Amino acid sequence: GGRQADAEVAIECELEELLGPAERGCVASETALGKEQRVVPAELVGVACEAAPRTDQDHSGHEPASKRPRLAEADPAVAGQWLARSQRLLEADTARSAERARSLELAGSTQEREHMPMVAPLYWKIDLPGVSKVFAQRGILPAERTPVEHPHATLLYIGGSSDDHQAASLSNLPLEQFRSMRKALEALQGSTVEVRITEVVVEESVACARVSLPPGVPCANEVPHVTLWTKVGVPARYSNEVLEELKAGRTEGITRAPLAVPNCLKGKIMLEHSSGVSSKTKQV
Repeated sequence: GGRQADAEVAIECELEELLGPAERGCVASETALGKEQRVVPAELVGVACEAAPRTDQDHSGHEPASKRPRLAEADPAVAGQWLARSQRLLEADTARSAERARSLELAGSTQEREHMPMVAPLYWKIDLPGVSKVFAQRGILPAERTPVEHPHATLLYIGGSSDDHQAASLSNLPLEQFRSMRKALEALQGSTVEVRITEVVVEESVACARVSLPPGVPCANEVPHVTLWTKVGVPARYSNEVLEELKAGRTEGITRAPLAVPNCLKGKIMLEHSSGVSSKTKQV
């Protein structure tokens, strides 16, 4: 009886010295004054903490370290049992802390994803940022019209769709041809190419420049072009309709300005993305 009690006191006190009270406890479910509290489990406290009071105790209620029975002097069976129990409690507390951390991380990632806009592939293009400035300086475009913000030559329209059949339909292409063109453009992504602007076509609602593409660069549009400006409310894809009508023989309401010397511009092949794109929009 007395020897076992001394052994338990030794184990309890030495664990406190080695691990600290916080490491031996598990997190309480309650909080006080907004701070997380640590509670020493009853299994560790046992009868050891209820030992008769001594006059030579330190501020923590235990004997000074010099007078305590040491763990090495305790019954090996008792020491092993208590240490194993303490190890299990520490492992459980560590697992709970890790699970809480994972839960907080998951909650944060979920919130970030919920606030992130949906990004979808819109179309492959040759980016030509300097084209509007060139034609504005030449006086070809009407002064009252505002140039498009990001001029480009559309190569393959996807419309934000993740379904190849739907995307091919939006570009008026057979499925295999759509996939073949996309594969070729993926191989060319980031490449800088030179295009030749051969003619400017101006209609009441839109102005565009016909372009000649270098060999090996695919384009789904029947007439490759760059939209230069549109009337307010008129979509850029209207350029396709005007050029197709021009090819079919339309002359009324259209002004053509062929360039005696083609204007050469360099641009980069890129995949344009858009947030919240409707996959039902027709190609530009």
